[in-house]
Amino acid sequence: PLLALFMGARREEIGQLRVQDVKPVAYIDDDDKRQEVWCIDITDTPDDDALPNQIKNEASNRLVPLHPKLIELGFIDYVQKLPDQTGRVFPGLKAVGIGKKLTDKVGQWFSRYKMECGIEDKAKVFHSFRHTWKTHAVDAGIPERVCRQFQGHEGKDAADKYGAAPSMRVMVAAIASYRVPGLVIPKP
Repeated sequence: PLLALFMGARREEIGQLRVQDVKPVAYIDDDDKRQEVWCIDITDTPDDDALPNQIKNEASNRLVPLHPKLIELGFIDYVQKLPDQTGRVFPGLKAVGIGKKLTDKVGQWFSRYKMECGIEDKAKVFHSFRHTWKTHAVDAGIPERVCRQFQGHEGKDAADKYGAAPSMRVMVAAIASYRVPGLVIPKP
């Protein structure tokens, strides 16, 4: 849930992440200095296993910087300590159902978990994190084009196809500005 809340990614995009998809990426900052940022690479690149990665559309293929809070909470440490460095970030997930989705059971778990937390609104599902992310991204002043890049949304018209995707410098600044007001997460 924290990856969804802080990154705006789809449930299956998170569930199918491989260790190799969490990586440092170099970019040039506002002072023309080389920097590195941890990113997640959401892709449909096939795996060696029988289960291919699934994405919604071509815009869903994207490289996005991780929110600093996720790094602070130990996500990178978790990934680097996984015993199978060629496998998935969440190795316990198993493909089930007609569509062979890795995260179908995650959706069911989340429905139970939110009820245990006292959230009875049936409309609040795991996918609601994407809506929440977008609301807080807009509140943080993140431009629509950058929001679309984070969420893997296609442009709305032909003009959106001109130019390259937002630079990593812009993406890093945008995700650093993203906040969830009132959210307090205890230090690990």
